[in-house]
Amino acid sequence: MIIKDICEGRSLPFLLRLFPCVGETGEPLELLRIDHFLWRHFIPKSTATFLFFFAVYRLLRNLFGRLRKLDEERGLKPQPEIHGGSDSGQFRFDWLAALGIYTAITVVYYLHYLPTLGTYLIGPAEDNMLSIHNLWWGYRALVEGKGSLTFSNMLCFPEGVSLYYHAQTFYNQFLSLPLQALFGLTATCNLLLLHTFPVAGLGAFLLIRYLTGNFWAAIMGGFIFAFNPAHAERIYHHLNISSIQFVPFFVLYYIKAARGKSLGNVALAALFFLLNSLCDWTFMIFCLYFMIFAYIYLAIRRRKIILLDILWKSAVTVGVTLLFLGPWLYQMVVIGLSHPTTSGGGHDGFIADLAGLIAPPEHHLLGGSAPVKWLNGQFHGNPWESTVYLGVVALLIVVFNFKKIFSVSIKYLIAVLPFLFLAMGVRMTVLGNRQAIMMPYYILSQIPFLSNMRAPSRHFIYLYLFFAVMVALAMTVTYNHLHLKRYGKLLFAGLALLLLLDYYSFNQAAASPKTPVCYDIIKKESPKAAVLDLPSGYANVARYMMFQTSHRLPLVQGYVSRKVDSTLIDRLEMTNLATQRAQLLENGVGYIVIHKSSLTPDSVDVEAYRQVYETVYEDEGNLVLRVE
Repeated sequence: MIIKDICEGRSLPFLLRLFPCVGETGEPLELLRIDHFLWRHFIPKSTATFLFFFAVYRLLRNLFGRLRKLDEERGLKPQPEIHGGSDSGQFRFDWLAALGIYTAITVVYYLHYLPTLGTYLIGPAEDNMLSIHNLWWGYRALVEGKGSLTFSNMLCFPEGVSLYYHAQTFYNQFLSLPLQALFGLTATCNLLLLHTFPVAGLGAFLLIRYLTGNFWAAIMGGFIFAFNPAHAERIYHHLNISSIQFVPFFVLYYIKAARGKSLGNVALAALFFLLNSLCDWTFMIFCLYFMIFAYIYLAIRRRKIILLDILWKSAVTVGVTLLFLGPWLYQMVVIGLSHPTTSGGGHDGFIADLAGLIAPPEHHLLGGSAPVKWLNGQFHGNPWESTVYLGVVALLIVVFNFKKIFSVSIKYLIAVLPFLFLAMGVRMTVLGNRQAIMMPYYILSQIPFLSNMRAPSRHFIYLYLFFAVMVALAMTVTYNHLHLKRYGKLLFAGLALLLLLDYYSFNQAAASPKTPVCYDIIKKESPKAAVLDLPSGYANVARYMMFQTSHRLPLVQGYVSRKVDSTLIDRLEMTNLATQRAQLLENGVGYIVIHKSSLTPDSVDVEAYRQVYETVYEDEGNLVLRVE
């Protein structure tokens, strides 16, 4: 009777979401099937989720209890302070030494890309082609004064497309302006990708040196964060999500601001919050999450609900970004609320699988082995989103020293947990198998605007940061244990080398941005003609956009992160070519370019196109047809 009342609308509306009262065809489901769902799915999931988070609650209660006990043993009252350790290894300008070390590691890791830095894009022909297009479009809009950062009239011709929800990365955009003038577009994109490693390492070094007071521990921790496998996999695809370099700087100065009275630290926290936001909106949201979790942590430590000092410091930190980026964010919110399609998918696909914590990624030195291939084949989503490998060497170092570092690592363990849970997505997954335990991200996926963050595994970047602190502490204990022993320093150096090898990515894929000569034929005939490139498909369209950075002709095709309005390509007839030709003529499209190297048996019938359209040019790879 209860289920019947819910399905007939005689109960609270939100309960309809919990029960599949209507099938995919729109027909009401039988009560027997609903009852089956209730006992086979809803109740087991609810029970498993409750028991899991009850265990988490008990764990956190125990950890906070340990912190209070440590405070009492030290004769301290609970304070929002993080005390450093000894000043081992510190010297003037040690940050320059750290920056030099991380730069050297970057050069060694990616030495094979340096000879072709200006001629080939780092990574396979995929999302990186969109990154180079974004940089070109920004230069065109900001330097040449053609176009706008909010709207492109060169994609999705003739209507154009909104860029408010595109994968903008304003920091890289502005930094690229002088670099493009000096080195060209391809080299600029590659340099922006590579510079994230030493800068991220420096930020993590400064944070960990502040937390531990130990130079060598900070060097190791900075390496763990900057060269983590997820970052290494990401640079082959996304410039915006690769830009993790300001995350540790923000955490450092927010912690300093929280524990002290210096307005300078508040200002720096606000600056790095802004820089994170300028790299990608994802990092802005992550900063907000960190601030919320930090507030809860401090409230428990202080045993107070209202922390006025933290509230005003947080308000200033966020307020600066709202002052600069508020108009853009306002438009995003308005569009997001009026266009549900902006949320996309992937909330339960691009996730962190628990087995992924110990599974080397595909470009690891062991990535080609059968067991590792099998492991990676079990995960949901693409390889670069599912990579959450902590490193077996790093994990073993932490595990073997955990008892010794436990008391000083409690706060970092607490910081790891919420980001681990968020990275798991909607449901906990182990070896690709969905578990009955629902995760907090399910709630976030239902909230407008926040639901636009469709790749939960990206939360893992904060887990890497606090894991790096724990590895640094464990490495310090290991060094103290080994350095007085015979061959102890040699053994420690060997352990550090294993860490370097375990995080090394051997991927050598590169994409050529060279544009086919067929576009020159079009430009000679009609310099401003719109072009329909075929065949379609995500990778193909990304390649056409990369070609546009050279030929600069309007494209009927076009890919943006969130397309909110329909354009010609969405309604273009692809089977009846006579109708298609009429549509193209009506909308002012001058040419069709068929890229023969991208054809599949069921994509484009070239001979049918030859009969309807006039051939202008043809070579081994491309066919140019005139619409008129």
